[in-house]
Amino acid sequence: MASPKTYLIAGCSRGLGHSLALAALKAGQKVIATSRNPEASSELVQEVTSLGGHWATLDVASTDLESQFKHILDVLINNAGIATGAVVEQMDLEASRSIFETNFWGLFRLCQLAIPVLKTQGATGGGGGGGRSSIVNISSTNALFPLPVLSVYSASKAAVDAFTLSLAMEVAHFGIRVLLITPAGMRTPFVQSGGASHDPKKLLPEDYHNTQVEAIANMVVDMGNFVIDPLKAAQTIVQAVDGTGPFEKMLKDFVRVPLGAKSLDALQIRSGELTGSLEAFSGVAKSVDLEE
Repeated sequence: MASPKTYLIAGCSRGLGHSLALAALKAGQKVIATSRNPEASSELVQEVTSLGGHWATLDVASTDLESQFKHILDVLINNAGIATGAVVEQMDLEASRSIFETNFWGLFRLCQLAIPVLKTQGATGGGGGGGRSSIVNISSTNALFPLPVLSVYSASKAAVDAFTLSLAMEVAHFGIRVLLITPAGMRTPFVQSGGASHDPKKLLPEDYHNTQVEAIANMVVDMGNFVIDPLKAAQTIVQAVDGTGPFEKMLKDFVRVPLGAKSLDALQIRSGELTGSLEAFSGVAKSVDLEE
């Protein structure tokens, strides 16, 4: 039996991060759960540590992040994230920067810090499912199908998408496995604490009322659309990392893992949009190349 891997999980103070810590522990792995302020979630800290996990302070948006990162690890899961909803003309610039600071730049900086550590493990694991070294970045279907009112959040997750796909190619020869998790709406406290919890009437200026934007905003905040079970999602992510369950006999060169039936809808919509552009503009696209 393979020795346990050490999971470092960012953003464990609620929702998916907490569920990921529990799922990894139940799978027999070692866990370092992290959050900005462990004292604010003392009950969760107690639950994780009672199962043999460790909890550490890690603020991915901190200017002091490098000194907080002092861990030996085999698996990094970038789960920390925030969201605020507003139409672009009313979106606060500092709030927008904060979203990117956490959702993208925090993830980027943790990857920078983890890669040199993971390189030492990659050769023993081979980089495939179940190997030693893995980076797991949590994206969103909003990266594939951005919605009004969530433009900045969607943009931050689209940045995570592009970065992760590039990173996967960049570190593959070191035996480092990179996964991009693309969940649809998940039933977690993240929904209630982010922009999706607000009344659309309060989110939108009056001249947006009774428009398609308001209809979509109503859909965005409808808790009935958040149907993914975070415990099931966490277990599936751990299985993807460890190469167990449905991933045991799967090809080992996949990067994106969609979660939730609605994530498949988002993939289909994006695929249709790209196919439409390919069919409609192939002649236009070729017309601007230099003639050989």
